[in-house]
Amino acid sequence: MSGLTLAVERKELSGSGTARALRRAGRIPAILYGGDKEVMVSLMTKELTKEYLKGGLESKLVTLDFGDSKMRAITRSIQLHPVTDMPLHVDFQEISGDKMVKISIRLKVVNEDKCQGIKRGGVMNMVHRFVEFKCHPDHIVPVIEVDVAGLEIGRSIHIHDLKLSDKLQPTDRSNFVLVSISGRVEDAEGEAAITTPGK
Repeated sequence: MSGLTLAVERKELSGSGTARALRRAGRIPAILYGGDKEVMVSLMTKELTKEYLKGGLESKLVTLDFGDSKMRAITRSIQLHPVTDMPLHVDFQEISGDKMVKISIRLKVVNEDKCQGIKRGGVMNMVHRFVEFKCHPDHIVPVIEVDVAGLEIGRSIHIHDLKLSDKLQPTDRSNFVLVSISGRVEDAEGEAAITTPGK
């Protein structure tokens, strides 16, 4: 399990005016959704931006610290500034008990420098950068590694090729492609042929 703790404060007022005032004060407005309730909160811009820039914030279990109480949540969505791409607003989803959650986990390609297909002039295609899983909150991981060391031109890595914990269940049950290598290889007669990975 991987997670972090963010200090939050409840706020009573809503609207664009309140949001602007919070941002001027160095805070970011947010909403915590849980059950049939919505709790308006704010958190320090500097703290959230630091975690956002690390990447994978939406793949982490978050503990929201209210000072007098704490709640577990996951980040559902982040509204970004159209110019700076920095967070402007965050939506959190409360996690209660042992309820299973759906969460998008980032894929990280490893051993790209050892990939046989790339060494032969192939091009790597990252078909999916995130995959949605259903899992217990205690088994959330921030990233899943995809090893491409032995991948040749015309070959692909599918979701079923990964050695995943049985606690992580892809919401898409098909054996979809994650990464493929396409490019030109020499055929049996020495002529160049274009090879595209199959499904």
